[in-house]
Amino acid sequence: EMLGPLVDRNPDYAPAWALLALAHHRTGLRPEPGEWLLKAEAAAERAIQLDPNLPDGYSSLGATLVSRGRLLRGDEVLAKARALDPFHPDVLNFSAHLLGVVGRVEEALVLREQLARMEPLVPAYSPRINMLRWINGQTDAAVAALRARGNAPDALADLAQIYSTAGRYRD
Repeated sequence: EMLGPLVDRNPDYAPAWALLALAHHRTGLRPEPGEWLLKAEAAAERAIQLDPNLPDGYSSLGATLVSRGRLLRGDEVLAKARALDPFHPDVLNFSAHLLGVVGRVEEALVLREQLARMEPLVPAYSPRINMLRWINGQTDAAVAALRARGNAPDALADLAQIYSTAGRYRD
């Protein structure tokens, strides 16, 4: 782990703490999160303490809170991050995820589409955008976008779900 020694050498550098929090958060998403999400939360809180105007700390904290099931608090923290930087890709990504989880599909889709325009080459920022389109009633657009992706396994899986739900088993 490269970030641990970095924060040890620069304990007052908020961006390093925010990045460490994000790394712990992503490690904690594995099947056995153990203490990783708690470490992520502590590192994000340290980043916020060091620089309360840095959206990265709030972004990492919000994502971690959502992963721990603390959805309302996560939403509050992500709202603070959006207020600091309404165009920060990670903030938009985590906010879209939360909105999708709680069924606010139209709002999630707006953020996912904004991210797709801002960062078209970052696949991590557009997970399941076509499923959001489908759920939002934009089936033709979702199918067209998924078919354009060819034989990508995730696209094929999403197409299979859309087609099977519509009873289009041959497709």
